[in-house]
Amino acid sequence: EHWGAFSFPSTQGQPYDALLRIRKEKLSPFTVSYYQQPLLLHQGHMQWLWDVQGHRYLDFFGGIVTISIGHCHP
Repeated sequence: EHWGAFSFPSTQGQPYDALLRIRKEKLSPFTVSYYQQPLLLHQGHMQWLWDVQGHRYLDFFGGIVTISIGHCHP
């Protein structure tokens, strides 16, 4: 897909199930999540984030620098 001046590149990452298994192995069992399925983000550009399935999200949370310059600022 094309979003303004940024094109989302197609990638060949690990399958979602494999990433969930790694997440479970590496994160503390005390890590709390407030969602049914983890959102596995793959890439960010400006105020946008993409998950491993290519869905685009607007970053409403942002960090101190993200609010000022966005994700992946050169």
